Amino acid sequence: MDAQKVHERRWQILAVMSLSLVITLLNNVTV
Repeated sequence: MDAQKVHERRWQILAVMSLSLVITLLNNVTV
């Protein structure tokens, strides 16, 4: 694996984590 794919995967994981965090916050606010 080259550095480019590792960097892209790191950003994908970061995006998924932030997205799930936002969804959790929205659920807490709406409920």
